[in-house]
Amino acid sequence: LYDFTVHGFDQLLWLTGDGADMPAAVFAAVGTCLDELKGSGVDDTCLVVVKFMSGALACIDNSRFAPYGYDARCEVFGRGGMVAMNNPSTSAVIMQASRKGAVGGVVDESFPQRYAQAYANQMDHFLD
Repeated sequence: LYDFTVHGFDQLLWLTGDGADMPAAVFAAVGTCLDELKGSGVDDTCLVVVKFMSGALACIDNSRFAPYGYDARCEVFGRGGMVAMNNPSTSAVIMQASRKGAVGGVVDESFPQRYAQAYANQMDHFLD
């Protein structure tokens, strides 16, 4: 849980004002779904529910494996509407023509691919 969910907590705290609204309660459940990790003591899946002092609720769900690529999305719902930050993809088109699922573009395989520009921007900022 701690090694792959910490970024979700960072994002939650940033979205709620960098500490302006702190967690009041946290519930977490973890599991191991990948056969190669069973019995190793390493969890590959987790779900975290956070209740903030303001009453806002947040949910983080993480998995070490998504067969379609590196999945890092965020949705925020509030009185004023909703914003969704989806995975960058080779196509903005998603086709869902039946209950069998959806077809869309390819997403990045790992975080170095996904955040290459962000890493470059951080280094530029650091060097300035």
